Amino acid sequence: MVSELFTAIHNIMPVWTVSRAAGVTSYLLLFVSVVTGMSAHYHFMKPRTKARINLVHQSTGWFGLLFGMVHGLVLTFSTYENFSIWDVLIPFISKSNPILIGIGILSLYIMILLIVTSDYMKALGHKTWKAIHFLAFPAFIGVFIHSVMLGPDAHYPFMMFLYASTAMITIAALILRISIRPPKKTVRPTEQRAARHTG
Repeated sequence: MVSELFTAIHNIMPVWTVSRAAGVTSYLLLFVSVVTGMSAHYHFMKPRTKARINLVHQSTGWFGLLFGMVHGLVLTFSTYENFSIWDVLIPFISKSNPILIGIGILSLYIMILLIVTSDYMKALGHKTWKAIHFLAFPAFIGVFIHSVMLGPDAHYPFMMFLYASTAMITIAALILRISIRPPKKTVRPTEQRAARHTG
C-alpha cells in the first residue's frame, strides 16, 4: 500500500523534478533575502523604505527555508536513488556526493539559526546578533557551491548566467554594505562647552 502510494506520487510529481525546482527556488529566495538584508541598513533610506525591504528580507528567508526543506525531504520518495531521512538530515553521511550534500544541509541549518534568532536582537545583544547574522554569507556560499556543483541543470547557459549574476550582485551588495557607513556625528562647539561645564 505504501509503495503504491509512493509510486502514484512519483507518477504525478516526479521526485527529481520537484526537488530541482524547489532547490532553484530556495536558492533564488535566499539570494533575495541576503541582498535585501544588507540593503535594509543603508542610512540614507527612509524608515518606511527600510521597513518594506526588511519585510521582503524576512519573507524570502522563511520561504527560502521552506523550499530548501522540500528540496531535501522530497528525495526520500525517490525510487531512482535511495535517500533515507538521515541522509537528508545529517551532513556528510550520504553515500551519494556526501560533501556537496553535506554543505547543502549545513547551509539549511544556518538558515534555520538565522530565522530563529532574527527576533531576539535585544536578548542576544547587538554584537552577538550581528555576528550570528553574518553567517548568512557562508550559508549563501554553501548553497551556491551545492547548486553549481551538484545541480543537474547548472551546465545550461541560462542557469550558468543565473548563478554568475546572483553571485556578482551579492558581492557588489556586500562591498556597498561595507563601504557605505553612516556619517559620524559632529559635536558643535557650544555642545562641547556645555559638556565641560556639566562635567
